[in-house]
Amino acid sequence: MISALDAPKKDLFHVPIVGTGEKTTLQCGEVQYSYACEKNHRIPVKYNCGRPDCPSCYNHWVNRTTGRIVPRLLALYRPFQSKQSSISNIPVVNDVILNKMRKLTKYPYRHIVISFPPDFVGDNPFAEVQKRIKQLNLYGVAIYHPCRLTHEAKKQIKNLREIGAYTGGNWEIWHKSGLYHQPDTIYYSPHVHIITSGYIPANLEGELHKEGFVLKIIRVVGTPDLSCEQSLGSLVHYLLTHCGYAGKSKSYRYFGMSGRVTLKKEEVTIEQPLECPICGHQMYKSILASDGTWVTDFSMPIFISVKVLEYSIQISTAKKLKRKRG
Repeated sequence: MISALDAPKKDLFHVPIVGTGEKTTLQCGEVQYSYACEKNHRIPVKYNCGRPDCPSCYNHWVNRTTGRIVPRLLALYRPFQSKQSSISNIPVVNDVILNKMRKLTKYPYRHIVISFPPDFVGDNPFAEVQKRIKQLNLYGVAIYHPCRLTHEAKKQIKNLREIGAYTGGNWEIWHKSGLYHQPDTIYYSPHVHIITSGYIPANLEGELHKEGFVLKIIRVVGTPDLSCEQSLGSLVHYLLTHCGYAGKSKSYRYFGMSGRVTLKKEEVTIEQPLECPICGHQMYKSILASDGTWVTDFSMPIFISVKVLEYSIQISTAKKLKRKRG
């Protein structure tokens, strides 16, 4: 398995997969305390370092990053759907940008994959893909995957699922079962997953094929309603669970107009009681005593802070203006 430290600093192709490093601390993944209700239903609370390379805590990084990507895509997508939509808070230089965005956002979000040739030589997969789709004026987010599962690994995962040892998708079981410790379960096959809205011409596949690239259009994610938000969230979360990790370099890149968007976040925090997901009763903090039993303090109900977020967008046009002046 490639280490994040062993990978060349400028090489963003040969990078490890998230969650395949070493534990940051001995506490990672260990239960610190739990929440319990009057019926003794219990939710364990584990220590979390929040690092993407930690095998015990990488899922927290995945959840946090998903929460950053999806609102950005939706905030850019929704305001342009109607001429009567609320776009007064979007400072645009002229109607050209506004009309351009309306044209781009009339298409639903789609999930496409661009795979690199086996013998491709380069430093940055995001830059290489951007070169080949720049003229299309697409926008969205790209997530890089350095590897794919081998046929034998898929067989092992299928067997583990059938005997009931693990549940979930292939990559989830690959992490949970410890198969990630076996280098022969994956093989190097660089590809970039792209979630984009915009017109994709029919000849794009042929043009990419001339250079040895393979384009695959997976599916339409959805229209800009609630179902789109859920679909986007599920897709982005899944793609991040086995993306490449290159230290301080991000595992994803925005491109097109989505790369020049600033989100203004208005946040309202609401305090509400934490309810048991099984019976709906109030939850209380429970601590593990020295004798191995759980002690619950029913005089201390748990309240959680729910953040209600509203996003508005600003489009930066500084680059365009600078080029015009020059």
